Amino acid sequence: MQLNKIKLHSCTTFANAQSQITLDDDYNVPDYRPDIVKVLKEKGELQFDEVKAAAGAAWLKGRLVFKVLYRSDQDNAKISCLKGEIPFQEKLNMDGVQEYDVIQASGEIEDLTIGVIHSRKISVRAVILLKTEEPREKEDELCVGIEADDGCEKRYRNTNILQLLCMKRDQCRQKSEITLPSSKPNVQEILWKSLEIRNLDTKMGQDGVKLSGEVLISVLYQEEEETDRVQWYETVIPLDCGVECDAGTEADIIYKVKARPASMELEVKPDYDGEERVLVLELVMNLDIRVWKEQEISMLEDVYSLKQEIIPVCTGVTLHHISVK
Repeated sequence: MQLNKIKLHSCTTFANAQSQITLDDDYNVPDYRPDIVKVLKEKGELQFDEVKAAAGAAWLKGRLVFKVLYRSDQDNAKISCLKGEIPFQEKLNMDGVQEYDVIQASGEIEDLTIGVIHSRKISVRAVILLKTEEPREKEDELCVGIEADDGCEKRYRNTNILQLLCMKRDQCRQKSEITLPSSKPNVQEILWKSLEIRNLDTKMGQDGVKLSGEVLISVLYQEEEETDRVQWYETVIPLDCGVECDAGTEADIIYKVKARPASMELEVKPDYDGEERVLVLELVMNLDIRVWKEQEISMLEDVYSLKQEIIPVCTGVTLHHISVK
């Protein structure tokens, strides 16, 4: 008697953990920046420098990078800005994790408060939530038939399952240049910038995964003229990047792509005439790609015979189905 089996590939989260920590530190204003009178706006982002697994734990090492737009004590209440960072290191317990396992980390800034201690020092207090998980690709076997003598009765169950074809993490990059319109003066210094991804869409094609959408760029800068006036410029550029993925090009594949910005940098550089009028956007997107194929199978549930003793041995297997598309 021989069992006919097929392999079922799926993805599962083997272990996960989260921890809330508080960062509290003072930051001295650099000598090249004017004194602070009032904080106008602040924002922060988390950057992970190292994520590694240990026996039963995950170690995270990173930085809270904060930016402050403030009113200075100079003539006409001139606006200025500064940038700083607070390093952190945290251990999150994860049962079953071994030293060489691959850990994915993410974080959220739940609260960020920046206050003025005096004209040359600010206080930075943040509450951040750190999350870690270890996704694994799992392989199980499903019995779809049995080769037996006559008189062996079998019971089957027809069901649809999702067969995992691809599970990968990758990055796509895009570099774009934006020239200021002639009505805008040259840039002396970027004081504040806001980069927002809108209408993000992902598609799976023959060349892999393609991202499309748009990036809203808003820039507050100090002009290069002697007046030192503050200028504002806003524009939208298309987002178009992608990565290769060898998951096949079947029409019935089902894919899920999680895309989030890893870094968005905006700098200014001179144009052909040597004037600071070109904004350079460097965008890096983290992609978590998973591709399945829906498959209909007839799974063996039970078997018995009146001619010989058969004792089925069953184990539990998690089957994934598509609920909505």
